[in-house]
Amino acid sequence: MLGRTIISLLLVIPVLIILSCTKMPEWTVSGEGNLAVEKLPEIDSIPLEWGNLVTVNPNPDPSACQLWFQDENGNLRMIVYDMRANEFMPNARLIPRK
Repeated sequence: MLGRTIISLLLVIPVLIILSCTKMPEWTVSGEGNLAVEKLPEIDSIPLEWGNLVTVNPNPDPSACQLWFQDENGNLRMIVYDMRANEFMPNARLIPRK
């Protein structure tokens, strides 16, 4: 009798767990956000005023990476480099330091 109860519980518990799950809403980008957008003056180079390269991070797209620069005032700029197309994206994000 105890064996039937355990087997019944082992079958009912996964079914209850599956039925209690709900689908998460899709994540969507609502807009540009509050970071300033700067146009890259020349598409084949990084302006010297942007300062030194601080770090390179992977992008959600595996064929791209994010390059982060810091100027002498401490401002950060992030630009995406597409490795497949071998080009910079035209817009950079500016994070000012105050």
